[in-house]
Amino acid sequence: LVCVSPDAAQTLETISSLEFAARAMCVEVDPKVNITGKRYMSVRDGFRQRVEHDVEQSLKCVQEKVARLEQCLESAQQEAVSLQKALSQAEFRAEQFEALADTRAEEARNESFRARRAEERASAAVASLEAARNDSAEEKHALEARLSLLKVEIDSLRRHLAARQTPIQQHDCHSRVKCSRPHRPMHWPQQQHQ
Repeated sequence: LVCVSPDAAQTLETISSLEFAARAMCVEVDPKVNITGKRYMSVRDGFRQRVEHDVEQSLKCVQEKVARLEQCLESAQQEAVSLQKALSQAEFRAEQFEALADTRAEEARNESFRARRAEERASAAVASLEAARNDSAEEKHALEARLSLLKVEIDSLRRHLAARQTPIQQHDCHSRVKCSRPHRPMHWPQQQHQ
């Protein structure tokens, strides 16, 4: 008696059991009954016939099970082939996704680098503008100081000119000499600021 299972997961156990049964069938059993004469022969023949019949039935059963197992094995092999194809397709897709992920990561790194560069340039531009504003404020103060000095100098020159013109006018009044040209105010050339 051999126990087998039609389940594909038990294929190895079933094959092992069937191989054991095939080896067990090769064992010759010659039972002897302690009966003499015809009765002994008839019992022996009956026993032999029953054993042969049982062996034939077991062999048919085993052959049917082997055929079913071979069908199961063939379907399992086909399923393994289809699973192998699906696995290779999945691996190919995984490689594509990995390559895409690497590309996206590289693009993200490049964008991050460009953003840092833009931020550095913006910071440099802000610092440059701040420096230019500070320089222009200092330049404005320097120009305002120079302008006030020039105003003071112009006022001083006007007072000096006015002081010089007053004695000339008094001198003209005493001499009663009239000038043939009308009196024009003098214009001082303005200095160019650099």
